[in-house]
Amino acid sequence: MRTSKRYYPWGKAGADTLGYLGAISDREYVKIANELNTLKAYVKEREAGEPTLLPKGFKTPLEVNERLNELQNKSYTINDLVGKGGIEKELDEALRGKCGKRVFEIDTQGNFLRRIPGARPPVPGRRAVLSLSIELQAFAEQLLATYECEESKKEAGGLHSPWIRGGAIVAMDPRTGEVLALASHPRLDPNDFIQKNGRVSRWLENDSLIAQIWDGALPLSRELFDAKKRVFLTEETFLSWEGYLARVLAPASSVFQALLQIDTLEGAVKLQLAAEALLKLSGQKEMRELMESLYPPHAAPKEREGNLPASLLALVDSRLFSISCNKDRLLLLDLCKLIANREDFSLDLLEEAGSLSLFAYRSFCQRAKEIKTLLREELRPLFHETTFKKWRSVHFASFLKERRKEEKERKRAPRPYMEYLIKEEQEQFLQFWKRDANAFLLAFLLPDSSSLDGPKPYPEFTGFERANDALSHPVNSGYAAVLERAHAKIKEELWRPLAEELLGLSPSLRSSFLRGLRSFEELFDPLWGRYPRLHHHGGVQTTKDLARAFYPKTGYGYGRSYAFRQSTPAGSVFKLVTGYAALCQKQRESISFEEINPLTLIDSIQWAPSKNSPSRIMGYTLDNEPIRRLYKGGLLPRGHANIGKIDLPRALEQSSNLYFSLLASDHLKHPSDLSQAASLFGHGERTGIDLPGEIKGNLPDDLQENRTGLYSAAIGQHTLVVTPLQTAMMLSALANGGDVLKPRIVNLLASVEPSGVKPSLFHLPDYPFKDPLSLVGLSFPLFTEALKAKDFPFLRIQTPEIRRTLFLPEEVRQLLFQGMQRVVSGSRGTARYSLIRSTHPLREAVQTYGEISPYLTGKTGTAEFYYKPTLDAETKASLKNHTWFAAIAYPRHVSEEGPWDHPELVVVVYLQHGETGRNAAPLAAQIVKKWREIKSGNRQVSP
Repeated sequence: MRTSKRYYPWGKAGADTLGYLGAISDREYVKIANELNTLKAYVKEREAGEPTLLPKGFKTPLEVNERLNELQNKSYTINDLVGKGGIEKELDEALRGKCGKRVFEIDTQGNFLRRIPGARPPVPGRRAVLSLSIELQAFAEQLLATYECEESKKEAGGLHSPWIRGGAIVAMDPRTGEVLALASHPRLDPNDFIQKNGRVSRWLENDSLIAQIWDGALPLSRELFDAKKRVFLTEETFLSWEGYLARVLAPASSVFQALLQIDTLEGAVKLQLAAEALLKLSGQKEMRELMESLYPPHAAPKEREGNLPASLLALVDSRLFSISCNKDRLLLLDLCKLIANREDFSLDLLEEAGSLSLFAYRSFCQRAKEIKTLLREELRPLFHETTFKKWRSVHFASFLKERRKEEKERKRAPRPYMEYLIKEEQEQFLQFWKRDANAFLLAFLLPDSSSLDGPKPYPEFTGFERANDALSHPVNSGYAAVLERAHAKIKEELWRPLAEELLGLSPSLRSSFLRGLRSFEELFDPLWGRYPRLHHHGGVQTTKDLARAFYPKTGYGYGRSYAFRQSTPAGSVFKLVTGYAALCQKQRESISFEEINPLTLIDSIQWAPSKNSPSRIMGYTLDNEPIRRLYKGGLLPRGHANIGKIDLPRALEQSSNLYFSLLASDHLKHPSDLSQAASLFGHGERTGIDLPGEIKGNLPDDLQENRTGLYSAAIGQHTLVVTPLQTAMMLSALANGGDVLKPRIVNLLASVEPSGVKPSLFHLPDYPFKDPLSLVGLSFPLFTEALKAKDFPFLRIQTPEIRRTLFLPEEVRQLLFQGMQRVVSGSRGTARYSLIRSTHPLREAVQTYGEISPYLTGKTGTAEFYYKPTLDAETKASLKNHTWFAAIAYPRHVSEEGPWDHPELVVVVYLQHGETGRNAAPLAAQIVKKWREIKSGNRQVSP
């Protein structure tokens, strides 16, 4: 049977925008089925002459009929693939096309007799032409991966940032709203969803991925780009015990140091046993209560309860006393439970295996899981041919009879018997595997000293007994072949250390040792502590939740574009909005251009014993009056030292926090005017781009009563969060003179489609055999099969859509653009070339910035946030930065006087866990240069 398959020739490029296909979900199928039923019911009632209301969303009966025909022609089935993201989801119905139809006559045996008229040809889906430049999109993704590569080199000596930082680049034509690049990092490969390979779990970031990483089946990986070799690289690292601890604990924390001392199984297990014994003897119900009684915040050790065994107290104190926080003491106990649960070790086993290091034991857990996974898949066919086949020959008739009886009792239609058989076989194999998995693992590792169960059928058939020579059993000879194949597939150096460890144990303890090698799916013990960063189920956290702590709770962002599906503080880029709001209110007072500048002050922060002191002087008015940090009931944000005397352009040039905080406080008629101005630019609402899943961000609603919040919001902090796409839309409005354009991703839809209108037989100008038929008095055709509805071209061109037009007088625009030009070219600009040249690590990017910066105006931004990736309570959150650079490019050199009339491109670069906004500026310049090369035809295609 001929089938079609979607293929994405550019691979990962633009994947967040294009989306991918996936199996239709039950919810999606039911939604379409319900719509069909509603429309059919309406049409049926209308044809019967019954009074009925139009379905919701329809204006005329004709629209109902057209929609019904459209859904019926598309023929959604439960086995269909539908769009699951991006353009694939947004335009699913348009891209889908319509199924064809042929009608045949067959006999009672199903043999073909003849074709019956009434066929309908298939109609291909509409063609969507996007505004994206795939070359610019791919180049932008390379830049983001290059940034990731350079920043990863700074991680030596500890993890100060996430394994994958992430970022976005948006390029937009400010005159039309066309989105030319919508890049995000990390990115996924949509072809994997079509091929249904194992990499899909990586893009979905689900429990299956986390389990495979924990069990050592998959590495942690990230995509980087080597700018020198011009190739994408994939960096991989498998998760060891040390790697896990480095991701959940600070290296300097007391918990981490304590774990370095508890470096063996004996140390981890005995600490748990001692803590549990003390819990029982103390009469406490929870371990948390025991820790609070043993280590009260302000009590000396001698004040503790004296009826507890000194030996147990000494053991616990040797590990926990140096830890300052009871929450961290519980964390240490839980980490010991995670790596080596005390329930898995008898005293005899602990005596023989207790010297094994925790690192080696964690490695053995991963090797055991790898071997058992392989053995399970190898054993399944053998189980089917032996155990289950024998069970079926004995019990199938009674089994099926019981199922049919259940169907009658429940008044259900009979289901195919194979469904019941498949389910029964799966359940039987699961029971078999749970019972004998460790026996087969032991047989794999030590084939000369192991024994296996015979393949006992379930539930009643017991044709085989346990035998020491199980592998010599006629049926078990198949098992021997399974073990041979498994040995051929796994390198000996991977399993040999585990086998040697088993040889050092007494034979009676080997199975117990293997049972303790838990995989991710076997971690289900409740934790003693409670940790905000971990998942929980019904308020209960387990060792499985602790194991997954190495992976960010919300994932790294595959398939959730940082450009429009995730929001973040706007940072200093938002100062343009604050300046706009103040300037517009000033301009409405009808004063001259020279007097429109709303504020001039001296930004000069003074030394104080405490940098957070409310009385600290942040600057001075022109009358030399000090401006203290506690100002009109709120705390002003800290800023840069020694900025000096500034007006609005200079405040933008040097990104003065003090200036814009006072601008919002003293020069807006009402605090809500700031949120209103942001709303006019499109913040706090979706841009309307034709892509699903867009997030609208947030505007603060407490600026009237929260003075500190007003000061922070004025500089792009507080609860103000935006997307890079919203920022590009805001900058485009300033660039084009005030038109807030809907970002456009689809330029046109085109196809050739049947008209759907059958020609009238009595009014045809021409038809086959017209002249001969007229001789016998017939003025209409007899051969109607040859008369088909004509196809007609369908073309829908998207034009620029203006959502609103801002009040943007030329005086206001001129002053804002003067400041933006000084950011790039001013002697103290935060993105001046001389500063970037001496600090940026990428020489090629710096050179490009030197070439392009005379054509740019822009604004840097640094959004501060608190970041704490560790679980220990001792380590405090540190202040980190997300960095921005928002630029407008012009075809000619620009100065403080312009010209500003012909903007060429708007580029917004957003980098997570960066340092300063100026580091993003060279990336914006490279985008501008690449776009000019594309337009001129001087393309340099990268691999």
